[in-house]
Amino acid sequence: MPFAIFSKSGGKELIGGILFDIIQQVATNAGAEAQIVVLPPKRSEAALAANAVDLQCLVSPSWMVDSYPAQFWTVALFRMEDVWVAPANYAGGQIRPNQAAGASVGLVISYAYPDLEPALRSGQLRREDALSQELVLEKLLRGRSDYAVVNSLIALWFNKGLPASSAKLQLQQTLSSTQTHCLLSKQPGLAPERIKAAVQHLVVSGQLQAILGRYR
Repeated sequence: MPFAIFSKSGGKELIGGILFDIIQQVATNAGAEAQIVVLPPKRSEAALAANAVDLQCLVSPSWMVDSYPAQFWTVALFRMEDVWVAPANYAGGQIRPNQAAGASVGLVISYAYPDLEPALRSGQLRREDALSQELVLEKLLRGRSDYAVVNSLIALWFNKGLPASSAKLQLQQTLSSTQTHCLLSKQPGLAPERIKAAVQHLVVSGQLQAILGRYR
């Protein structure tokens, strides 16, 4: 998937993807060498608190368990968008949960979707869970769900990987969006202002847009 591409051998070495490219570019901008530590999401915040890592990117304050003062956050990177995705042959307009009449929507198991909760609780929508956003789209492609909700970049990447003869899934309207940043540890190995300046240069110089363009 576009955010993190792992080696096929061990599966734990990050070798590419949006996150990899951002970290490498920030390190270059700061005149440093990146050392990437791959951690499960639930352990990454603890690693920051323990100063085991200097920086975590593509995170939002709303995703964190603890609150962090403004000085630990960098400038904004870009907005993560969760979008509705419809089958290739979909001919309707905007997807409206209150008009879906019991339709199934592909979602990632254990993920929370506050904007969908009223429709899910009332039965207007039915969850069709999968272990990842890629598998959510695979189910939609095979007709095992009526719709899906996934990150827009993942949907674009998924369509890009389909055979040329295959009809593409349709990206519809945005369900929700969140602004992302990088978050510094309290005692990073480099001066905080140096890291922040490197991230800011990534954004204002066009480097970030060039990275994103490679995965759309």
